[in-house]
Amino acid sequence: MIFTAACSAKVSSSSKYFTLISATKQSWVSGIAGGAGGAGINYYFTVKLKSNFTGFWGIAWVGNEYFPINAVNVNPMKQSLNTAGDTLVLRVVKYTLQPKNRPTDPDHAMKNHTDPPFPYKGEALIEYTVGKTTYYFVVKQTTELKKILGQ
Repeated sequence: MIFTAACSAKVSSSSKYFTLISATKQSWVSGIAGGAGGAGINYYFTVKLKSNFTGFWGIAWVGNEYFPINAVNVNPMKQSLNTAGDTLVLRVVKYTLQPKNRPTDPDHAMKNHTDPPFPYKGEALIEYTVGKTTYYFVVKQTTELKKILGQ
């Protein structure tokens, strides 16, 4: 399926740039009394690059909420996030209780509601761009991990 806009966009549940190794979500509650440190759900999408990646990671939709993607190489000695064979963790944080005494971070706000660029069937939609083409990867489902208390 191809969508056109200011730049071309493509959607798929597979990618020529990476393989999805795992998709998990984990609820957490801070250890600060009264919930002052917040609470939320971390989404982790672990991918293995098939080729050198010259693009950038955009945002991820979970339902109709969107959040920035923080990409980290699992090899702590690697500064680069773009070499074929590298494994990356794409982390998305959804706050369900905003931390107290801290300005609201618009990138991690509790309510980032906007419709995704198109309807999708799955648990999450990952946006990434290579050159002038924006791609969308559909994550069909995630595995729920045990809740973390006192993070």
